Amino acid sequence: MNSKRILIWTTGIDDVIAGRGLVGGLTVQLMLWAKVFHENNWDVYSFTIHRNKHKSFLMGTKYLYYRRVKILNILFENFFTVIYLLKVKPTVIITRGASRKLLALSLASKLFRFKLIHMLASDSDVQNGQELIQRPWDKKLYRLGFIRCSYIVVQNHLQKTLVDKQNPKAKTLLIPNVWPQSNEYKIKEDLIIWVANFRELKRPMLFLELAKRLPQQQFIMVGDGLDKLLYNSCEQVAKIIPNLVFKGAQSLEETNLLFSKCKLFICTSEIEGFPNTFLQAWCNAVPIISSFDPSDIIKKENLGLIFSTVDEAIEAIHFLNNRDEYEMVKNNIINYFYKSHNSQKQYNKLVAFFNIC
Repeated sequence: MNSKRILIWTTGIDDVIAGRGLVGGLTVQLMLWAKVFHENNWDVYSFTIHRNKHKSFLMGTKYLYYRRVKILNILFENFFTVIYLLKVKPTVIITRGASRKLLALSLASKLFRFKLIHMLASDSDVQNGQELIQRPWDKKLYRLGFIRCSYIVVQNHLQKTLVDKQNPKAKTLLIPNVWPQSNEYKIKEDLIIWVANFRELKRPMLFLELAKRLPQQQFIMVGDGLDKLLYNSCEQVAKIIPNLVFKGAQSLEETNLLFSKCKLFICTSEIEGFPNTFLQAWCNAVPIISSFDPSDIIKKENLGLIFSTVDEAIEAIHFLNNRDEYEMVKNNIINYFYKSHNSQKQYNKLVAFFNIC
């Protein structure tokens, strides 16, 4: 057995690899990390909720069947956490995002002597009470686990500041997500795209307002209906906007294809960490017009424009419709992306910083 064994602690990676996964989410990032660890000769393990994937391989990752139960699930999780750890004997476990499982894993890391690397997925992960978890006791369990983590990967400077205050003993590394870089860039169509899971904090209605205010532009809306009422409402509004195509949920591959064709990407979120959608846009050299700017990257590197109001977003669209300005931002994106988000470069940084070679 390989002495370098990593367990990616999540379910769903196999769905994303097989093309069934929906757009966005922390699982996509974990899939990319699983891939780069495999390429660097690690034995990579993760979980599946599908019985027929038990003990199977996809892109170098071995899947362990993770059964879900409705009754006493929290006790079931802790019992099988021990079982999985004894079976795999990992040298490293990677988790991502806010989850109650972090407490059990942080305690087990001390008992079984493996390195637990917790990757943040949103600024809300380090804002007490704002974690994207429904039940109060699950937030409490996550928080107890978080303050016991020794190794944390942050996505931006705000997250690092908050981690330093809440868990000053933790060793922190800033990696603003990874993504495979495209080697070719398609000729762009005059399309503006919005991609997100439908939640209030993503503010999809703001994008719909933009489409109404700019009838000469063509808009595309993509996303899964996490909030079914909001999703249905937006879909109904979209039907009466002639210059807007409402695509709904799309696979990762289909979404990447749409990004390759579009001229601009609009982000209307109130809060993020370092969105996968930014990387999907930038790997295709697509400028971003955003209400959120992680570590002021967009401003500092001139990768698009920031807005606070609909009127400012409209001004930004007009500005980037200027050919010279657009080409300048596009070239900035190509240079920045390789420097900051190349998977192998970030893997090298991670294993050296946390000494897990």
